[in-house]
Amino acid sequence: KLNGLKAPRPDSICNIVYKECTKMLTPYLTHLSNAAFMYSTYYEPWHQFTTVVLWKPGKPDYSILKAYWPIALLNTMGKLL
Repeated sequence: KLNGLKAPRPDSICNIVYKECTKMLTPYLTHLSNAAFMYSTYYEPWHQFTTVVLWKPGKPDYSILKAYWPIALLNTMGKLL
């Protein structure tokens, strides 16, 4: 399941685009997925991700690493395939 309200990933395509255009994109994504598996290849930009570091609320000391949450934003297309 894709949450349509999540932040855009490194490819700048919001999840809502995939959700709203599912019927139109499915034949193309199926063909792309089959080709990727048949040729044992994976498009390099789909491996890219952006890491965002957030403060954990209420921590007394932000100089220690456990006071932060790292969030990895992966390309949605890579997760779909």
